[in-house]
Amino acid sequence: MSSAQGERLPLPHTKGTKPAPSTLKVLVYLKQVKKNIIRNI
Repeated sequence: MSSAQGERLPLPHTKGTKPAPSTLKVLVYLKQVKKNIIRNI
């Protein structure tokens, strides 16, 4: 649930505003989310 929302929300933000720093933050966030999902499973 949270992963789907996380992937959908930041995408429009990155396109509208600063691309470089925001995309990096999104990538790091997605990596952390994937790690959390793996740990939970």
